[in-house]
Amino acid sequence: MYMKKIIYIIVSFVLLFSFASCEQMMGDFLDKAPGVDVTEDTIFSTKTQVETAVTAMYRYGMHSVLPRQELNYTGFQYAPLAAGCDECESGKPWPDPQKWNVSDITAENITSVEDRRFSLRFIAMRKANIVLERVDAVAELSADYKSQVKGEALFIRALNKFEMFKRYGGIVIVDKKLVVGDEFAIPRSSIQKTVESIVADCDLAITLLPNVYPATMRGRATKGAAMALKSRTLLTAASPLFNAATPYLPMENADNNKLICYGDVDNNRWTAAADAAKALIDWAAENGVKLIDDKGVDASYRYVFEVNDNAEVILANKMQGAVGTYQVGPWRFLVPFGFDSRTWQVGNQMTLNFLKKYEKKDGTAMVWDNTGSSVMPLFDNLDRRYMQTVGSVGTKWNDQINPVRSDVGGDQYWTDVAKGNNISLTGMWVMKFVPQSMSLKDGTNGQQAMPNDIIFRLGEAYLNYAEALNEFNSAPNADAYNAINTIRARAGQPSLPNGLTKEQFRERVRNERAVELYFEDIRFWDIRRWKIAEDDGVMKGDFYGFEFKADNFDAPTKYSYEIKKFETRTFLPKMYLHPYLRSEVLKGYIVQNPGY
Repeated sequence: MYMKKIIYIIVSFVLLFSFASCEQMMGDFLDKAPGVDVTEDTIFSTKTQVETAVTAMYRYGMHSVLPRQELNYTGFQYAPLAAGCDECESGKPWPDPQKWNVSDITAENITSVEDRRFSLRFIAMRKANIVLERVDAVAELSADYKSQVKGEALFIRALNKFEMFKRYGGIVIVDKKLVVGDEFAIPRSSIQKTVESIVADCDLAITLLPNVYPATMRGRATKGAAMALKSRTLLTAASPLFNAATPYLPMENADNNKLICYGDVDNNRWTAAADAAKALIDWAAENGVKLIDDKGVDASYRYVFEVNDNAEVILANKMQGAVGTYQVGPWRFLVPFGFDSRTWQVGNQMTLNFLKKYEKKDGTAMVWDNTGSSVMPLFDNLDRRYMQTVGSVGTKWNDQINPVRSDVGGDQYWTDVAKGNNISLTGMWVMKFVPQSMSLKDGTNGQQAMPNDIIFRLGEAYLNYAEALNEFNSAPNADAYNAINTIRARAGQPSLPNGLTKEQFRERVRNERAVELYFEDIRFWDIRRWKIAEDDGVMKGDFYGFEFKADNFDAPTKYSYEIKKFETRTFLPKMYLHPYLRSEVLKGYIVQNPGY
């Protein structure tokens, strides 16, 4: 069904680039009388029309890291993927990511339980290919503008290839506008060719894109965005899932193994990943992109996610304007019911499994006993990023909700199980990305806020660099230490001790990525590329949270805690990569990933 829609778009000579027309195009547009629709010649006639084409390319080609309603495109998306790994537990049992926790992933449901944008990527790449082929013929466009638009098209094409690659491995590569008479049954390419194709698009885009746009044009791809995409691509390609002599599961036909791994281990892939990350860091230093570290150790980290267009953001999805709490995503899906009754009652709770990744402020490990008489001193002694990420019992959410009462019976502790509301399974409600300034519980829409929907930010580049350097060398060098310590310093955490082995540094980098990039739609993919998803407590095994109780409910001075198991999760090795839709595999030209 999905590929049928794609083929309709691919073979049609009609191109509808306005938002309304694009949405209609997915329906019965093939039945319209000739001459009714806007044609390619119309679109590629003036700069105004070309800008409309570019806007539509972004609309289809840019994904979101936050929950968002795209009813005319992909339907509802109720919860981030964090709820499908060790980062979170959803406040409701029905959001799609919960199916990952019970291994309910099949070749029939994959585009409803995670990859809702599957068909949109082909539309986006089709639009990018058309822009690349037609923009030079528009007479009124300047050479600089043509270069910029081609760079944007290459970026969108590369971004959508990467989003397929990280999910499926080898992908179907279509780098031109297909027309009637072309071969449409295009097979998957190998991992090597897939990565080469993405990197080639990024490299060319880097030469064409500007370093910066005017403030009114934020959300468009820059050189830095293309460099960030290249960095993420090469890091993924160098990782154990793909940089392997044998795949995570063998293909039925061994000749197809290179669709899911390189077929060899090449340490130089880590060199390429390190070079790409360093190039991005150097570019940032020359173009005003920098880590936010001037707000103090207790506020800089949260500032990154609440203040739009801050200096650390390389690219953000700007397709949604300011919205209030009761309106569609993301706030309606991110703010828990106990904080604002107008939400979808979802929210997300950090698991205790993940909480244990937060060190003490002195850099040593925090010990969590099964019970404790007072939890606040423990929270107060954690890495400061914890308090800037989660609203847990006794801590501040914002000026209206201070303290959070996720203790038994408190306002942020759900008890109406009969109506489908979970109780507070962990007591640690995720507030990252939710602005402190956005008013809640005031009986109106509340103060509207613009989502800071970050696709790429500079902090990730430092962690990419540290990881790649360590994996390439026999032990971490000074540059690897400097990269990770730069991130830690922003949060007030001490530098890592010198003399760590390669294996010890690897674990510290992975832990730092988990904490620093929490809830940013990165860990769900990190634990796959590292091949650790099936480790106990990651996506498999028992998961735990807290039950808090106040010493004096009306005027608490401390909160006791008890650790309780709330769920046992399963993970099957086949889930390291997504299955292709069975309906497409049965057509005979798509090779299915193993296990499905």
